[in-house]
Amino acid sequence: MKICSKCNTDNADNALHCAVCGAKLDAVGTKRSAEEYVDAYFKKEAHKEGLERLISFLALGCFAAIYITLSVVLALRQSVSFSILLLIFILCVVGFVGAVFFPRAFFVLTHITQIDNIDDVELSDWYYISSKIGGYLILLLGIIFLLWYGAQI
Repeated sequence: MKICSKCNTDNADNALHCAVCGAKLDAVGTKRSAEEYVDAYFKKEAHKEGLERLISFLALGCFAAIYITLSVVLALRQSVSFSILLLIFILCVVGFVGAVFFPRAFFVLTHITQIDNIDDVELSDWYYISSKIGGYLILLLGIIFLLWYGAQI
């Protein structure tokens, strides 16, 4: 197994270039220690988490831009209550941030009266995934509400 010295990716023994970054590989394959495998794994996981956060922030920014633009257009077209639009915007942002970045806190808030040992509860991967999907749906519902509200006026 050849290991790329640039990106630390495992490549086939007969590979001349890294499959990920394209860097030229050494002629002799090197072996990793267990610590190097663990470090490489956690480095890749940290990179994935960073990308997930970036995507979430981009989605939130796009939502804010679309929502504010539609709100301004509605306000210019006719008299629209900005307090309602602002309240919906704040609820959508808080719901998204809570569901995507703090799913454990949402779980505790919704089940604190029903579960005695709530600190010992281990949340499943499905809960985390569905929480993220729910956060994105909250943003989508905010846009749909704004479009519906604009059509009603």
